[in-house]
Amino acid sequence: MTIMNSNGNLNAELAVPEVVIRRLPLYVRILTQFSNRGNQVISSEQLGLLLHMTPAQIRKDLSYFGRFGKQGRGYDVTILEQKLRTILGLDRAWNAAIIGMGRLGRAVVSYPGFAPEGFNILAAFDTNKRHCGTEHLRLTSKVHFTTRYHSKKIGYQNRNCLRPH
Repeated sequence: MTIMNSNGNLNAELAVPEVVIRRLPLYVRILTQFSNRGNQVISSEQLGLLLHMTPAQIRKDLSYFGRFGKQGRGYDVTILEQKLRTILGLDRAWNAAIIGMGRLGRAVVSYPGFAPEGFNILAAFDTNKRHCGTEHLRLTSKVHFTTRYHSKKIGYQNRNCLRPH
């Protein structure tokens, strides 16, 4: 996973444990909820209670990416949320292609929550010709051309959908 530092710059030398990276979206979700409720500050104790973690673990996780809070005062919800979004690359738009239009692929394409979070699903692919031919749905044989043309950054790959015929 590409990790950015809190300023949005690539940080290849940062040795962050995968478990910490997996928790960052959980922190963002909690911070977004707090922000939506009008809360301006959150403590490591509050985050820990909500995520069933110790406050020390919260502080350690966040320390991999810089200093965010003030001892005894907590974290500014808006600033911490924005910094974590930058670290995860969620502060920019990502173009995506979905490969495999089975139940999961169709659910992902029809889910309305991706666009507001900056994930633009521009194309979908499947080996089944019945599913193909609509504006955004193409045969998997066209993946290389389409992704090259649109410069896709991410995608979902169902391992079974690209097997040879």
